[in-house]
Amino acid sequence: MSEHTKGEWELGEFNYPDNGFFGRCEIRQDMGILAHVYLPAKNRSGYKEGQANAQLIASAPTLLNLCKEFMEMADNGSAAFDDPEPGSIYLRAEAAIAKCEA
Repeated sequence: MSEHTKGEWELGEFNYPDNGFFGRCEIRQDMGILAHVYLPAKNRSGYKEGQANAQLIASAPTLLNLCKEFMEMADNGSAAFDDPEPGSIYLRAEAAIAKCEA
């Protein structure tokens, strides 16, 4: 498996230049810009889908870490998947899903 930049990734603001063809946003981490995501301009079809795709890309490390933890807990039989306690995998998974769908 290939390595990726560790830590949380953040989605920057969506910028739409006056050219009318595309917009872009940055995916960042503490050390700087990791990627630029280009998407259709606001007046073109698909721009909301482009924004959702960018959010999903920025959420990838969080989702990967939760999936790994989930699998480890399931393999060990130690998972309480509906645990409402702060910090539980259930609540963290809920937060990760919300981040993807923001």
